[in-house]
Amino acid sequence: MAAEHAAQREKHLVALSSVLAAILLTGMKVVVGALTGSIGILAEAAHSALDLVAAAVTLFAVRASGRPADREHAYGHGKVENLSALFETAPGSPGRRCCASSSAPRTSR
Repeated sequence: MAAEHAAQREKHLVALSSVLAAILLTGMKVVVGALTGSIGILAEAAHSALDLVAAAVTLFAVRASGRPADREHAYGHGKVENLSALFETAPGSPGRRCCASSSAPRTSR
């Protein structure tokens, strides 16, 4: 039981550090992109923002999956991590479309 608790704690700390790193990277890229006006850097900031959302979802999933079995979930909550991985794949497409539509006019100059 102690080893299981330690493993869950480690997963939580790793997920939390991922969220903090994503916040820092996204913020830095937004500032640099805004100061330079670079669509490339702003696109990277958008990508990092999606990474931040994914990291936050992972943190939530790690917390939820660590809960013990209860009356409604006889085998525990471990499947939450699998469902979160499915959710994390969805947000990429709108960002790609936005970057392409913003970049196209600049290439014809």
